[in-house]
Amino acid sequence: MQLRPLSLRGGEREALLVSRLAALCLFLSTIEFLIPKPLPFLRLGLANAPLILALNLVSPTGYLALCLIKTVGQAIISGTLFSYIFLFSAAGTASSAISMFILSRLFRHHISSIGISVAGASASNAAQLLLARFLIFGESVMYMAPPILFAGLISGGVLGALTGIYTASSSWYKETLEGRWPPQHIDLLPPEVPQNRREEAIQRLKIPFSLLLAGFLLFSDSLLIKSVTTLCAAILLCISGKKIRILPTITITSGILFFNLLLPFGRVLAEPFGLPITEGALYSGIKKALVLEGMIFLSRWLLVHLPRLPGTVGALMSQTLAFLAYLTEHRSTVSRKHLVASIDALMYGHDQVRPEHPYNPV
Repeated sequence: MQLRPLSLRGGEREALLVSRLAALCLFLSTIEFLIPKPLPFLRLGLANAPLILALNLVSPTGYLALCLIKTVGQAIISGTLFSYIFLFSAAGTASSAISMFILSRLFRHHISSIGISVAGASASNAAQLLLARFLIFGESVMYMAPPILFAGLISGGVLGALTGIYTASSSWYKETLEGRWPPQHIDLLPPEVPQNRREEAIQRLKIPFSLLLAGFLLFSDSLLIKSVTTLCAAILLCISGKKIRILPTITITSGILFFNLLLPFGRVLAEPFGLPITEGALYSGIKKALVLEGMIFLSRWLLVHLPRLPGTVGALMSQTLAFLAYLTEHRSTVSRKHLVASIDALMYGHDQVRPEHPYNPV
């Protein structure tokens, strides 16, 4: 199949970069979603790493777009878009992003990634505690503030240190900083035209049908509905020709269940090795696992030959979703032994991309 070249202009190159960083934000958000939290609006801040990387890579407009995609995407992944928790997430992301952006501009050569990350984590926690003071806990929030702010210092410091190690060793980051990535020319495969009207109609129905299934996953509290929806998403993915990796699926599900059982609530069902298995924690873990795996199956199916969304915002979201699917499908390639190199390989992606998702790796 013959490739047709595409020459990227400045705005398109930044859109590609923003979409990759945004997809990385959402990918890290899915990992963070697995970890139980003492308060539903608190986050470890893993998804802030791409925001730190972006400080020296994109324009203020691109940085704003990245923050917006991160905020909305996190809410969709966690199912909190239409809840008060979304306000906490938005306030945390906004305060963190603003503080990190200002510090990076004022002290560009005099502050490390650790300092920027700690400032962002502190600003995020402070904003969320302030909202909690007025919306949920009242004056009692003063008792939560010290440990939460201290935890923010620790997590922010660790995240900043890891980000600093990556930026110091990453060839992808160096090439992007120097303007050598993304490349000036990208080869696109010819568009795939549906063979008949039936296939064309199916393509048009994919987005609304996916939104319907996502609604069942995110907003239904029924374990049965979540189970059936996840099963439907898995069947659709298999029918489309994509494979489901059984071992990673089992590993992720087991991890979610284990960490949720560490925060017991409800009726005690059993106590193996002294660990109480409670009904509430078990059901909560199963539901979280179904939501996560169901959304992964659904997003992978949605991105198979999905037509490009219209408009500038639609194109950016298409690129983001496409690369998120790539990260999800290749997540097992991340190596602890060669962490930076394996992450770089993911960020470079694949040179050949489909035009319906301009930067969707084949």
